[in-house]
Amino acid sequence: MGTIQIQNLTFGYPDQETPLLSDLSVSFDARWHLGLVGRNGRGKTTLLHLLMGDLQVSQGTITTDLAFHYFPQPLPSGADTMSVNDVLLAISAAEPWQWQVEMQDLGLPLTIMDQPFGTLSGGEQTKVLLAELFSAPDGFALIDEPTNHLDEQGRTQTARYLRQKQGFIVVSHDPSFLDDTTDHTLAIEKKQVSLYQGNYSVWHREKTATDTREAEQQGTLKKEIKRLTVAERQREAWSNKTEAKVSAAADRGFVSHKSAKMMRKAKNIERRNTTAIADKEALLKNVDDVEPLSVPYTPWRESTVLRTNAVAVHLAGRQLFQPVSFVLQRGDRLQIQGPNGIGKSSLIHALLGQLPATDVSGSFQVPQGVTFSYLPQTFADPDKLMTVVGPDALKDQTILYWLHKMGMPRPRFLVPVQKWSMGEKKKLLLAYALQRPGNVLIWDEPTNYLDVDTRDQLLAGVQKSDATMIIIDHDRQFTDAVCNRQLALIR
Repeated sequence: MGTIQIQNLTFGYPDQETPLLSDLSVSFDARWHLGLVGRNGRGKTTLLHLLMGDLQVSQGTITTDLAFHYFPQPLPSGADTMSVNDVLLAISAAEPWQWQVEMQDLGLPLTIMDQPFGTLSGGEQTKVLLAELFSAPDGFALIDEPTNHLDEQGRTQTARYLRQKQGFIVVSHDPSFLDDTTDHTLAIEKKQVSLYQGNYSVWHREKTATDTREAEQQGTLKKEIKRLTVAERQREAWSNKTEAKVSAAADRGFVSHKSAKMMRKAKNIERRNTTAIADKEALLKNVDDVEPLSVPYTPWRESTVLRTNAVAVHLAGRQLFQPVSFVLQRGDRLQIQGPNGIGKSSLIHALLGQLPATDVSGSFQVPQGVTFSYLPQTFADPDKLMTVVGPDALKDQTILYWLHKMGMPRPRFLVPVQKWSMGEKKKLLLAYALQRPGNVLIWDEPTNYLDVDTRDQLLAGVQKSDATMIIIDHDRQFTDAVCNRQLALIR
């Protein structure tokens, strides 16, 4: 029976003030369906790479008799221009017919095998890499964010695959997906790592109850810490004064038994109070403070913000979806729906004028003066990300304000963006979009890679806002809660 045993593991990157993981000791059974959860930047992906041996352990040990298989597999250099078939040949140990079976189950046409990988949508690329995972001949699966960009069919198929697996570790910020696939949860929390027997809902229920108790105790704890601190200072002053008298007496050649006993008692009280203060402060530090997040926008003066008439997008001579016509009114929150690869993002790119005119048919009628604030879905390449947000983004106090509101600690701003997690990069892109309010907010897959707390912040912020929005997202709970209109693209 396979196991993973981690003993006293400490790991931090060279540019971090404090270790990312500190004195971690935990054991996993290879039969577990383990969900790995925690806020962005807490070290979930790092832990997977430590298990893989891609990173060197600073202190402690990892002992296992398992061979690991990681998702997503690293892509070969130049993958964007390689065919899907060549990419899979480079990263997979399975036979081609096995990928093809899995791709068809995921809803991918086999005609894409000869298509350049870089021309696929984000969801289609995820499905290709999932086909590699599903067809892998062996290995204990370490799965990092499998549902990003995935449509409903892809999520259903991925969940079905995982339920049939004997054991795995999966990182995800999708509560419904985790509830559907896991039976144990490892949570990397603010000041500790906790292991729970049960799925995401079990962890969330217990964590919420603990946080609620601690929040209720915060006022009392803070008063008690203040009282202990004041008392400690008074005792320290008294102790110093007494010690000075005793020292003077010692210089004269005598120390009373009573004075020595009083000094020892004072020192013992000091140690106990110091421990009590540290213990009570630790209780406060494990609660994540999630502040409300507003969604700023610039209201348009007229009721109609946008009209489209028989718009379609063509790629390599192929029409992606049937022509669509719609009117966007002030205050509408329109969800664009459709399976992976149908052209949802392409429709947005057409609206923003980012496609050649020859690839777009139909017309957009945008009143003069209407401005768009665009949140793109693609941001993985840090160089491209910094091109979008600007090289001085982390000197912009408004962007730093939004990042801090989304739970990023200030010391993280000093770490190069290249070393940020995918969720942290997504937060930077989101902060950039939030500090540029337009008349229409266009968000392409805003919840991808975001931790649950930030996703819920975003959801509540949109619900309280009167912003006019166009949203693409495969998180049904999110879109059902915030969108009041739907536009379904069909082939």
